[in-house]
Amino acid sequence: MKFRILLLAASVIILAPYIYAADKSSQFSASLIPVQGNVHSLAPLIGEKPLYIKLWATWCKPCIEQMPHFEHVQKTLGDKINVIAVNIDLNENDRDIDNVVDRFGLTMPVSRDNRGELARALGLQGTPYSVLVNTSGDIVYTGHTADDALDKKLSILANSTGDTLPALHIKNNNLDITVPETGTVVLFFSATWCDWYLADTRPGTAKQCEAGQKWISNANFGENITVRHVVNHLWTDNAALKKYKQKYGFTSDVVIDDNGNSFLGFNVRHVPTLIIVRDGKIIARSHNPAEFQQQVSNLGLLL
Repeated sequence: MKFRILLLAASVIILAPYIYAADKSSQFSASLIPVQGNVHSLAPLIGEKPLYIKLWATWCKPCIEQMPHFEHVQKTLGDKINVIAVNIDLNENDRDIDNVVDRFGLTMPVSRDNRGELARALGLQGTPYSVLVNTSGDIVYTGHTADDALDKKLSILANSTGDTLPALHIKNNNLDITVPETGTVVLFFSATWCDWYLADTRPGTAKQCEAGQKWISNANFGENITVRHVVNHLWTDNAALKKYKQKYGFTSDVVIDDNGNSFLGFNVRHVPTLIIVRDGKIIARSHNPAEFQQQVSNLGLLL
């Protein structure tokens, strides 16, 4: 039974990036009716800045409770993230929407999803519903609560626009790994299970994981190059990490990305992924192990 549950969950998480990426523009192309501001569709906003969409209703108690937090995000992060309130337009009228806008002093654009097309495209199951979208048009977070987890995702998204990145801190079992703002850093993202669990369902991906993991284990980087090896937190505990390190003979630190924050911050949607950062800016990225050797060689990172 545990295996069947894992199989179903894995299918959902692995397929999700491909579903989202299938047609990013159409997913946000639904026509909206502006209530405050001039947002007729979210499609023109994709790529401009990251996007925080909140689907809500005036009769939804948790939605109303979250409005102070929502306006706080607009005031503190509105210069880095496009914050949009989208009313689901179910049993609604302009007066009730205006009353909520006035009551909480909402200053972000407010629109109505009058045909329910956006709610359907985003897979709405209940309100409030927060959706975070990066500048590539990928949905990187969905949730129903306004809590520390959402705030952390928003902070990462706000500070990860373009190719310039903030220092990344990954903590696991009292191990604190930092990607500095200066110098050259090689980031290798993978999963402890992708080489064997996907062998039947996605054999190509499984082979890429195996090839990438063998490559990073044997790569001999220059002494001034910092290497960070990060694995996805899904279905991975310390026991799984230990087996993974033993299997490939990793002698350097491998860190579990607790809560998925580093995968989010670096927009990692495939495993394995190699990212090379120089002075806080991404200069190379690939999820094809055949390109890894060429990239690091071209940049003179190997001994």
